[in-house]
Amino acid sequence: MLLADTVSYNRRSQIVTASGGVTLMEPSGEVVFGDYFELSDDLRDGFVKNIKVLLTDNSRMAAASGRRTEGSRKEFARASGVP
Repeated sequence: MLLADTVSYNRRSQIVTASGGVTLMEPSGEVVFGDYFELSDDLRDGFVKNIKVLLTDNSRMAAASGRRTEGSRKEFARASGVP
């Protein structure tokens, strides 16, 4: 589920953009927060600015940006975490 102040969908590129208090609830139970998301229309792949993640074990992680490719590969820039 994707929640945000503003969500738009570009049919031609099949890209969803979301900004302003964005929350993405993953099927795995993780909750991802960010300032700006750019996602594929199935929410499988994308990019996020100023990401914060609440993991299923209640640990937390934050990064300047993050990218998910192939539905599961995740990369973060300038990241830190708290167990």
